[in-house]
Amino acid sequence: NQPNAAVGIRVLIQQNNMLHNNNTILHQQVQDLVLQLHQQQVDSDRQLRETLLNLSQSHRMLTIEIDRIKKEIFDLTEANNRVAQENTCLNKQINDLKEEKIFKRTY
Repeated sequence: NQPNAAVGIRVLIQQNNMLHNNNTILHQQVQDLVLQLHQQQVDSDRQLRETLLNLSQSHRMLTIEIDRIKKEIFDLTEANNRVAQENTCLNKQINDLKEEKIFKRTY
């Protein structure tokens, strides 16, 4: 019975060694995956920071452009109002001249 026990122990030792080796391999794979995940997180964070910086710069530039366009619209509106006022004055002068001409014909 002792030889069978010795064979059984050897088989158990071999299985234990295989399991230990598998465990070591799995442990290394887990460490590699943790490092990969960490590197991916670092890369992702860097990309997000760059994107945020680009968006911030774009926002600043667009705000400046919007302010410039608003000022241009304001200036054009004022110029348009002045031209409309001049047009009203000219129309009044034309009407006055027409009335004066009609008045002169009548008298």
